[in-house]
Amino acid sequence: MQGSEGKLNVVLFHKAARVQALDIPKGAEISADLYVETEDGLEIDYSVWEEVPPESPSATSNRDPLDAREPEDYNGRVPTLRLNISSLRVHRVNHIMFHTESHTVRRHRFEKRGAEF
Repeated sequence: MQGSEGKLNVVLFHKAARVQALDIPKGAEISADLYVETEDGLEIDYSVWEEVPPESPSATSNRDPLDAREPEDYNGRVPTLRLNISSLRVHRVNHIMFHTESHTVRRHRFEKRGAEF
């Protein structure tokens, strides 16, 4: 979603848009939570946990995540989208309203007649 001055727009991307891969170390385990349990019950709380293996001395933090792909993961499309994980937010849509107009449909039936010459 994007917006300013109290107005929000939902942005939809073409299904063929490619998202740049995140730089996640090989062997990392990722889990996610959608809720946290409190004394009042479950509350929405989105969290992602990355358990990564110890960093090896030869690892470089500036490597291109596309260089770490397996050959079967190759995709020739250029990434056009990238997640900004420092500002990632989840927007739950609770209500959508459509304004519509209703129009009647007139239907006509008549008998075919041959041309009279």
